[in-house]
Amino acid sequence: MTKMKKVIIITSALLLSACSSSNEKEQAFITSKEQSKSNVSVTNNPFFKEKKEGKIEHLHGVGYAGNQNAVYFATHEGLLVYQDNKWYETVSNKHDYMGFSATDDGFYSSGHPEEGSSLGNPLGLVKSFDNGQTLMNLGFYKQSDFHYMTVGYKSHTIYVVNQEENETLGRGVFYSKDDGKTWSPSQLNGLPQTAARTIVAHPTDENMVGISTAEGVSFREITGIRLNGLREKLIRRHLCFKKSRLYLQL
Repeated sequence: MTKMKKVIIITSALLLSACSSSNEKEQAFITSKEQSKSNVSVTNNPFFKEKKEGKIEHLHGVGYAGNQNAVYFATHEGLLVYQDNKWYETVSNKHDYMGFSATDDGFYSSGHPEEGSSLGNPLGLVKSFDNGQTLMNLGFYKQSDFHYMTVGYKSHTIYVVNQEENETLGRGVFYSKDDGKTWSPSQLNGLPQTAARTIVAHPTDENMVGISTAEGVSFREITGIRLNGLREKLIRRHLCFKKSRLYLQL
């Protein structure tokens, strides 16, 4: 009887260990695009399920991720998708995607892992090629959470407002044109380095970014040359580019 108990305990321990390893493997970062999932469909994908009711809270970003006919909403509790008059939610990877930026090949984000995840906190800078099914880490893992971040839809130039120093970046506005391998500071002449309230990248011009502050909106090159500015003391929370024009919500 004693031997049987020992066998049961050992077997249970092995099962728990196997489950734990499997879970951690599922939530590990991928290291190349080739490791991402090939199925990027929303309607024919077990990663998504239809959401019949609910409401959106803490919206961190919105866009056409992966250049699909579907709108992605980054929330405090993962991704929501609107396609063909229906809402969908993911069944896993319900991370708090801060600084979410949709691009033509997926999305970039920062933020915090979902509760119970084996991933560290904060996520740093991540990218997904498959609607959030897998994530690739581009740096700052367990170091930084970029609330103010934007990425060019087609240029893929990354801009971050770094509010706290980390191992690589000081405080201020920085940009990367090679998926986070190297970073350069933007001088933003006339603007405090951490004054940005909203930041949006031009979809194709890698040298253009729109920034809102408590003093108004600036339309700038990342080298710091001021092209156009509005000085009304209103906070613009939503900005978007259309060709060479910058649109804002008042």
